[in-house]
Amino acid sequence: MYHLDRPELSTMRLLVLLSVIAEAAYSLPCDGIWTSVGEKCCRLQAAKSSWNAHYINCYMVGGKLISIDTAETNAEITTFAGQDVFIGGAAYGPFGPEWVWADGRPFAFTNWKEESFSVPDIAKPCIRLDAAGFWYPECCGPEASLAAVCLRSF
Repeated sequence: MYHLDRPELSTMRLLVLLSVIAEAAYSLPCDGIWTSVGEKCCRLQAAKSSWNAHYINCYMVGGKLISIDTAETNAEITTFAGQDVFIGGAAYGPFGPEWVWADGRPFAFTNWKEESFSVPDIAKPCIRLDAAGFWYPECCGPEASLAAVCLRSF
C-alpha cells in the first residue's frame, strides 16, 4: 500500500510539477522584451556594441545570439532587424577555425555575400547580417560596433 507521505512520492510529484512548469514556459508567447518573429521569440539589442558584449548581453536576458538555419529565418531576421546586426556565427574550432554557431552547431544554411567569405578569417571571426540579408565576416571586438539579434532560450 502506498502512502502519500512517502518521500519518493513527494519527489515524484515535484518532478511532475517541474516538468509541467517547464512545458508551460516553453509554450508561452513572446512577452516583455521579446518579439515574435516567425515562430521564434527575438530581441533586437539596438545599442551598438561588440559581438563579444552582445553574446554576454543576450545570455543575461535569457537568450543567445540568433542562429540562422534556413532562408526563411534569414529573411525574417533581416526584416525584423532592419539594419546591419551581429548574428551568432563565429569561426573557431579545435582543429583550426571553422564557421559554427555560438552554441557549437555547424551551419545548415549560409547566405554569404561572396563565396570567399565562407573560408574563415581569424582577423574577422564573427558574422554581420546586412540590411539586405547577406552575411559578412566581421571583427568581434569593439572596433566593430553593431546592434545584434538575440533568440530567447527555453
